[in-house]
Amino acid sequence: MFLLKTYNTDQGKIIAVCDKDILGSVFEEGDTILDISEAFFSGRPATSDDIISAIQKCYSANIAGNRIIAKLSDADIIDIEDAHTVDGQKHILMFKM
Repeated sequence: MFLLKTYNTDQGKIIAVCDKDILGSVFEEGDTILDISEAFFSGRPATSDDIISAIQKCYSANIAGNRIIAKLSDADIIDIEDAHTVDGQKHILMFKM
């Protein structure tokens, strides 16, 4: 299961997505910190199809977690090689131009 949170801004919708089981975790590797904070990522439960639909309607997406990154890569939404890995967890930022 995944979590999806939507933010409405003047520029359009921003979404925050994470694997549910990493919510509240902090991953550190060298000087890099990946904070899956509840304040930012805690949203409604969502399927990968819900997230794909939300990505199509947003201008920016902040996505964290190995499972959701793999699902989006399998769906050709992202290239898994573009994801950063911090302490074993993948993270990617998407922007539509």
